[in-house]
Amino acid sequence: MFATVLTRFCESASDFGISIPVGHVDFYLNGGKDQAGCARSRFPSILIYFPVYGYVICDHMRALHVYLSALNGSCPLRGVPCPNYEDFLTGQCVDCDVFKGTCPTIGDNTPRREILQCVFFKTSCCSSRSARHILLELEVSPLDKSAEVEVTLRTENLGTEQRLRLWVPTSHTAYHSVTIQPRLHIYNAINTSPLKQFSSIRLTEN
Repeated sequence: MFATVLTRFCESASDFGISIPVGHVDFYLNGGKDQAGCARSRFPSILIYFPVYGYVICDHMRALHVYLSALNGSCPLRGVPCPNYEDFLTGQCVDCDVFKGTCPTIGDNTPRREILQCVFFKTSCCSSRSARHILLELEVSPLDKSAEVEVTLRTENLGTEQRLRLWVPTSHTAYHSVTIQPRLHIYNAINTSPLKQFSSIRLTEN
């Protein structure tokens, strides 16, 4: 038997879920915590009227919808092995050598391994819209002052735009960050060039 697990673990004693790997490959959806598409209200009173769905069920149901989308082929999801989610987001884990170069995908084609392995991936807010990971790498000359860099990623075919603000301290000359951009369908990831392009980069010193 080979078990793959899509994990959404608990963040507090009042939450539901698990925080330890329980399968051969454990997929940590958005780090296993707050899920894209589940709104977090700034007004706690809303939880009085929608306490179950607003606080618990949405995150867990998102995992189900994402898993079904992966199985029916509408949204292939590949995880990247990494010690933790923070290292994944900062671009510290960029290969799948532990899986002989093939990143594990949710579904029947998941690589078989006999040891526990945690892999991480991000999703968009819409379970029906597939997305791909982008590793943003920025190198700058040594700075006298810390700087904020604004990067705009645009997917023209979908009419979407994403702006990222990156904080570059004086102690660093390189910055890595992992983000996602939507794609039209599975074939865009296989048969065509990426839909993304850098439309603007602005550097401001503080």
